[in-house]
Amino acid sequence: MKPLIILVIASFCMGSTCNKYPLGCYGNAYTFEIPLKIYPDKETVAVGDTIWIEIATPKQFTDLPTGRKIDFDGAANLGIDVDFLQLCPDSILERSVIPAVSAFQLLVIKGTFLPDDLSPDRNVDYNYYEGDASYQFKLAVIPKQKGIYVIAPGDASSVYSKTCRCPKAGFQMRYKETNQHTHIYTDFWPFQPSLFELSHMYCLKVQ
Repeated sequence: MKPLIILVIASFCMGSTCNKYPLGCYGNAYTFEIPLKIYPDKETVAVGDTIWIEIATPKQFTDLPTGRKIDFDGAANLGIDVDFLQLCPDSILERSVIPAVSAFQLLVIKGTFLPDDLSPDRNVDYNYYEGDASYQFKLAVIPKQKGIYVIAPGDASSVYSKTCRCPKAGFQMRYKETNQHTHIYTDFWPFQPSLFELSHMYCLKVQ
């Protein structure tokens, strides 16, 4: 009888919680910020140097639209996708941006690698590590070849709990104590990037 009882409780939890929110389970009921840090603060690094991408955040978040404090633990699918791009100045008039995951060695210290079959040459996905009181992520990024690069961590959407799939939350990445060196991109590219691109990109030169 125990499995049946657990199933009934879980179904009730999901149903009653989903009915509580006007967006149901099809949208984000909450919007949170995730602070992310990239260090050391060097605009130019050498092949073989280590760049760290790190997140450590308590499980209590502030919902941005309402200012309410929300405890959001037991997240089933809270993670991060990271784009790696190389800026290629082929000539003065002709420039290109190409996928560049292969230009780096990536070692996840805290978190779990998630295979991505859609764009593995451009994008790498991870789930966060969940501790007793916080979510954590730490990635070592080691350049393998020279070039000009952009690292762009993404946001997370439709994040739900392991016990109830509703309400869902969106997590907006925000840099903390990080110099993004965005002038490297704006000096390279003749077109003005969007505010979203500027808020997510971290640029560096590898020599």
